[in-house]
Amino acid sequence: MIQNVGKKTWFKIIAGLFVIIFIYWFFCLPKVYFQLPTSTIIESKNGDLLSARIAEDGQWRFPLLDSVPDKFKHCIIQFEDRTFDLHWGVSIRSLFRAIHQNISQKKVVSGGSTITMQTIRLMRGNPARTFWQKIIEALWATRLEFSESKDEILKYYATYAPFGGNVVGLETASWRYYKKPSNQLTWSQSATLAVLPNAPSLIFPGKNHKLLLKKRNRLLKRLMDIHIISKETYELSLLEQLPKKPHPLPQKSPHLLNFISKQKGKGKKHHTTINFALQIGINKLIRRHSKKLRRNNINNIAVLVTNVKTGEIISYNGNVTGLGFKHNEAVDVIHAPRSSGSILKPFLYCQAFDEGFITPHSLLPDIPTYYKGYTPQNYVQNFAGAVPANKCLAKSLNIPAVRLLEKVELNNFYQKLKNLEINTLTKPAEHYGLSIVLGGAETNLWDLNKAYRKMAWYANKIKTPTTYPSISLTSNRAVIPFSPDFKQGAINLTFNSMLEVIRPGDESNWKVFNSSRKVAWKTGTSFGFRDAWAIGITPEYIVSVWVGNATGEGRPGIVGVKSAAPILFDIYNLLPETTWFKEPLSDFKTFKICKESGFRANNNCPNAKGIRLNKQAKDVEMCSFHKLVHLNKEQTHQVNSDCYPVFEIKKENWFVLPGLMEHYYKTSHANYKVLPPFSAECSKTNNSDVMKLIYPKKISRIHLPINLNGELEKVSFEATHRRKEGVVFWHIDEEFIGSTQNIHQINIQPSVGNHVLKLVDSDGNILKQKFTTY
Repeated sequence: MIQNVGKKTWFKIIAGLFVIIFIYWFFCLPKVYFQLPTSTIIESKNGDLLSARIAEDGQWRFPLLDSVPDKFKHCIIQFEDRTFDLHWGVSIRSLFRAIHQNISQKKVVSGGSTITMQTIRLMRGNPARTFWQKIIEALWATRLEFSESKDEILKYYATYAPFGGNVVGLETASWRYYKKPSNQLTWSQSATLAVLPNAPSLIFPGKNHKLLLKKRNRLLKRLMDIHIISKETYELSLLEQLPKKPHPLPQKSPHLLNFISKQKGKGKKHHTTINFALQIGINKLIRRHSKKLRRNNINNIAVLVTNVKTGEIISYNGNVTGLGFKHNEAVDVIHAPRSSGSILKPFLYCQAFDEGFITPHSLLPDIPTYYKGYTPQNYVQNFAGAVPANKCLAKSLNIPAVRLLEKVELNNFYQKLKNLEINTLTKPAEHYGLSIVLGGAETNLWDLNKAYRKMAWYANKIKTPTTYPSISLTSNRAVIPFSPDFKQGAINLTFNSMLEVIRPGDESNWKVFNSSRKVAWKTGTSFGFRDAWAIGITPEYIVSVWVGNATGEGRPGIVGVKSAAPILFDIYNLLPETTWFKEPLSDFKTFKICKESGFRANNNCPNAKGIRLNKQAKDVEMCSFHKLVHLNKEQTHQVNSDCYPVFEIKKENWFVLPGLMEHYYKTSHANYKVLPPFSAECSKTNNSDVMKLIYPKKISRIHLPINLNGELEKVSFEATHRRKEGVVFWHIDEEFIGSTQNIHQINIQPSVGNHVLKLVDSDGNILKQKFTTY
């Protein structure tokens, strides 16, 4: 009886131990197999490695492999675990063979571990080699075999196995030793890497070369003997050289790596939309341009290229790379807010077309302009009087743009920029004022690229869509609601106006060649020559370029057309052939436009012509520059029925610009006919169009300058007269000051206080203006 009780007790004990062991075995594996930090890597659209960053523990350890290449799979199984596909985590045959070898050699020469057991050992942090650790590894290994497929186990092993130094994992080793992905390794290279994890601290490229070569060749011989490779492949593989030392990992887009790490997280593999060949080509291109620009201490360049149709970013160059990390080359300028210069002007003109303020041919004033505390100036610092809107945009004239913005209204334009996602506008419209269109606001390449890409994407659509693919760096880009900021007709007119911008260098004669690429483009230069911009637009690609110094230091050569534009067109030469925007038939209509003024023709316009324009052109003002005038029969003077025989009066439609516009316009337009003066026999007129004050303007407060001796300096007043030979007599507070002819400019020294300036010409025309000095 006692004996039976003892047997039952032992049975219970054994059964209990078995249950405990089973429970341990069943729950032994951690939920996350490996918690080691991994490197952050980014790949191109086709899977090419663009850039990588070392893991936080100082190891080059890529994230988990997607799959193990067949060549390496055969090599590692034949070298480490020939029965890998047959066992359940533990190979009894390998264990007995290891025991026999260790006894015969009187030392440990083999552990008998399978690939699965080695994976467990890596998972557990490489604990000390003891009998009990081996038991634990065996238990875990069998459990892992029940949980994962053979391919999954091999993936974990190939990802976390050491390959010498701080190189961990097959993919890392492949790049460090052979500068290529693991799926492109040869049989010889695969065999070399397969023998490394066995003793990574003793044998790796650059150390124990002969022993490494011997192991590789022995493995290749094994592969030939079991007919995995042919004899010819074996012999050719023997001729391949071993790598001498690890290579640095590619850094083709380090700024993109930083940006994606912040957006998507570190320690991951990020698959991007980058075109690898284009990224490399632009890297080389901007390095070449950088060498020239650095002679003038211009150190930084950024480029962003987007596919219009898909929204994919196909090249991301946050700064110049490959020339060391001097001059803030680590700064990603693509997202850095910078002064916009003139790069926002196309949005203003597009809005003006869209809302029926002007046509591309409408004359805009280019004359001296004064606002409260603000005097815009053209880059060339002269005045043309009147310039067609499309030429104003093509020439990037500042004064017409500011005057047009005043007509469109600042708040209206500001809201349009916000709708276009120019997210750097963080202050209210009043903070920026009218200078917002000349560089008074900040923007960045990212926002600019998005805004112009949205316009280009919509320009060729047949119907107004409800959604569109947003700009993206990854394949899982968002499809977001689409609300058109401009109608297609206005966009088409804007892009065609931008087509006329004079190109730099060899591109200046592009129209001569039928094979030339059509590109709508615009440059910008910020105040103080701190930022140079260039944006290029085709139906297929948006190319955006910034040149300058990340520190904000200005240099005379930082000019859009000189430094950024050449890079822009060099980039387009790297891109595939492009097309041009089609006329949006549903949004276009033929209008009669005055040939001289560019506004809608009225009955006084003698040269009206039909032009295809956006439908909103119906709201454009009628031409106000053609007037019906009455002339004497010689057509030398204006007359009226009070002073001239009615039957001899000649009626003619005359193109008449306002005085100040005319003053500058006629100097560059020899064919412009100045309106004849009134006949002396006719009544005198207080005609404000005959004379115009350039300075002072209405409601002027003039600060009197003081010289070094403490004395008041003179102030220069200026006016224009329609007739070149006209004489102007100047008076202040009814006191005669002097007269001028041809050039109507006079220097005076008024006293402090309120005054009235009166100008009288030889025909008796009078012009008065109040002003205050202080």
